[in-house]
Amino acid sequence: MDVILLRKLSYKSVLNFGKHAEMSVQQLIDLSNVNYLIWIYYNMEGITFIDDILINDFHLNLAGEKYYIKKPGVNDELFSELMEIKNKKCFHGVEGKIKKIKTKSRNMAKLNNKEKRRELFYYQKGYLQSKNHGH
Repeated sequence: MDVILLRKLSYKSVLNFGKHAEMSVQQLIDLSNVNYLIWIYYNMEGITFIDDILINDFHLNLAGEKYYIKKPGVNDELFSELMEIKNKKCFHGVEGKIKKIKTKSRNMAKLNNKEKRRELFYYQKGYLQSKNHGH
């Protein structure tokens, strides 16, 4: 008789394995390391998460029903698909922001050039005094 061990992780659960062995699930979420937790969900057979984490932090409800997997089990293909979907949503509309940053940097370069040009024109003290006095 085989015993199926399934570990269901909550926010306070400590991983005790991998590169973040000493950290809890909440600490990884706070560090924006959710993709590592999603990788654990899809690639480790005996580990799952509470529904609150799957819905609120992994956003599986937005991705669709097919991204929930039956545990114990693994599905690397769904992980790849979900990461592609998340990347498309994350980078949607970024092109306009990049253009704004580029134009801002060009404007700063122009400003620096104007300041450099001002430094090239060095007026003598007497000339500036006569300009101030209206001569």
